[in-house]
Amino acid sequence: MIALLVALFIAQPDTVVLAGVPFTLQRLDAGPGEVNMAAGDFTGDGRMDTIAVSAGSHRLTLFAGDGRGRLTRRTSVQAGRNPTSVQAVDLNGDGHLDAVIANHETSHVTLLHGDGAGGFVEAPNSPVRVDVEPHPHVARAHDIDDDGVLDLLVDDRNRGGIRVLPGLTGRSYLIDTGGDPYLGFDLADLDGNGFPDLVTPNPRTAAVAMNRGGSFSPPQAIGTLAPFGVALADLDHDGAPDLVAVSGEGSNDIEVWAGPNFSSRIARIPMSRGAKLVATGDLNGDDVDDAVVCGWSAGLLVVAGGTLTTDSLSFEGNAWGLLLADFNADGRDDLVVADGSSSRAVLYLSVTSETPAPNSGDRR
Repeated sequence: MIALLVALFIAQPDTVVLAGVPFTLQRLDAGPGEVNMAAGDFTGDGRMDTIAVSAGSHRLTLFAGDGRGRLTRRTSVQAGRNPTSVQAVDLNGDGHLDAVIANHETSHVTLLHGDGAGGFVEAPNSPVRVDVEPHPHVARAHDIDDDGVLDLLVDDRNRGGIRVLPGLTGRSYLIDTGGDPYLGFDLADLDGNGFPDLVTPNPRTAAVAMNRGGSFSPPQAIGTLAPFGVALADLDHDGAPDLVAVSGEGSNDIEVWAGPNFSSRIARIPMSRGAKLVATGDLNGDDVDDAVVCGWSAGLLVVAGGTLTTDSLSFEGNAWGLLLADFNADGRDDLVVADGSSSRAVLYLSVTSETPAPNSGDRR
């Protein structure tokens, strides 16, 4: 089982032991304000990198990976005003990862094309104007109608759904999700028809809208308590995506519902304060999805896949950005946590024989 101790003070030791396995710490300057991150190979060398968008600096920063776990600040470009989410995806089919960025308190989404060598330029059609109210929080590019062309999905809170721009541009339409999909949504093919279905958080329940070949069924409520964020991952290792719903108000609970129908709740886990974000991956290399949940001033919580047991993660600061990815190619995901009240981020890297000695990264 995973046991983590996370802190952001410089006085913190540069090595911690996680369930008998040492993890090294690398500090990064991810930019001021709330930071969100995405992982992928942006430099074309086959090694895992990460990009971070900072709402305080209005910039995207690339941290290049060396394949052994060290991340080095390399590129910084404008990301539009108040970037609040970022997705890594190949938008133009050139084989290079690009970035889709939601811009808070604006009416648009920024698209950046990657050149495959660590550079980014704004796409010709960027920024993309989106008719959402009050403004974008999360944006994702996904081919929801299986026509081979990516579509743009953006939360449309005041209208109670997800706004879709087919082909990333053009006339939009609304997927009704029955509520207020504030901070995040997720997609997965739940019924095996080849089309991604949509799960969103709403004020009272989560909702699932099934994709019938490009059009969506009316939303079905899932009885979670005031979910703030959702994620789809196979935590019970049965081959079907399960729903992880985190509640930021009222119950302060984390719930796991068995997929693909979400008809039964298989875990309900209390958290000391309101949970905000959830990220999933395989932290211990057992080929079962795990989940990490953070809350503002609430620390973090790990839910281990398979057993669904938990460990609390102490966190000095306000955990906001979460990312799980394997930066040293050891078959176990590493954890990056960004502090929403400063420019600090911390990479916790699982130690292998090839793991470099810990350093201070790009501390400023």
